[in-house]
Amino acid sequence: MSTSFEHDRTSNIDEEREARRVAEEEVRRHQAITKLVADSTLEYLVTKDTRRINEIIVEGTVRLMNAEFGALFQCDEQGGLSLRCVSAMAWSSAKSLESFESIRSQVKREGTVPLAMDANLLTKALKHTEALVTNDASQHPAWAGSLPEGHP
Repeated sequence: MSTSFEHDRTSNIDEEREARRVAEEEVRRHQAITKLVADSTLEYLVTKDTRRINEIIVEGTVRLMNAEFGALFQCDEQGGLSLRCVSAMAWSSAKSLESFESIRSQVKREGTVPLAMDANLLTKALKHTEALVTNDASQHPAWAGSLPEGHP
């Protein structure tokens, strides 16, 4: 028969294990971030290739965040928005994939793609430097309509 003392002890051990697991995960996350910063810094020191550095940062951040895809944008002083780098995406239609690959090629060739600053979730976050988190974009008040066909 289990006593109250044994139950409390087991509960404390479980809590300590969980706290340790969370702390270890946080250490691994910080190590991964440090490695990403070091890798991009080393690439800059060796090559000065900002396009490759952008790719390292975006792809590394996608992995760290366990995201489906990621992108790096630049806002200029006049409020213009340019796409600097975009990760690979799993597009579901050939037409959309072709459009995406065309944009991605332009970024690799020219280093940037100017984007329209229509009011939408992305531009709201970028222009107003606000964090924007949603699990269902279509239900967000700043949702501006739809994504391109086949967009992940």
